Amino acid sequence: MLFHGNTIKLDFQFDWRHEKRRSDYRTISLAELYDCGKGDLRFAVAGCDFGTRWGWVSAIQCALHLMELTDDLACSKGVQVFEFMEITDVIRFERLLRSVRVTASYAPGEAIVPLWDLVIAIRKFSKRVVRVASRDRNGLLENPYISKLMSAPTAPARWSDVIPGELVN
Repeated sequence: MLFHGNTIKLDFQFDWRHEKRRSDYRTISLAELYDCGKGDLRFAVAGCDFGTRWGWVSAIQCALHLMELTDDLACSKGVQVFEFMEITDVIRFERLLRSVRVTASYAPGEAIVPLWDLVIAIRKFSKRVVRVASRDRNGLLENPYISKLMSAPTAPARWSDVIPGELVN
């Protein structure tokens, strides 16, 4: 079933019970960052539910990789794939000029949404996840991986930042 629309709901339900706490998060590795806040991705696009109900998805992995994925998607035609750690399930994003087709290996349906809406939703989501994860985690915002994510603008300044020139014409 194919759904068109611009409704994107993106959030994260944290489950802090299994987190291994550290005294300082400034210099921990990317792999260690992935242990900071696990839970479930809440992701609905144009009526299709691509959320997880596994309880162990990494919030930081979602924030970092989805942000990187949309940056790559905004700069080129083609397909970008978000891979969950520890399993083979994926969310697939296919660029269709100014829109994106979203599908998931673990959920039925496909949705098409404007690229601009997806980019903004993921950037806002990523920053919100980091703000929540940084509460009571000394130095997390100073970690190089996190500070790079937090310094990115919430939205590109104009369409030409999202759509390469040869695709606009």
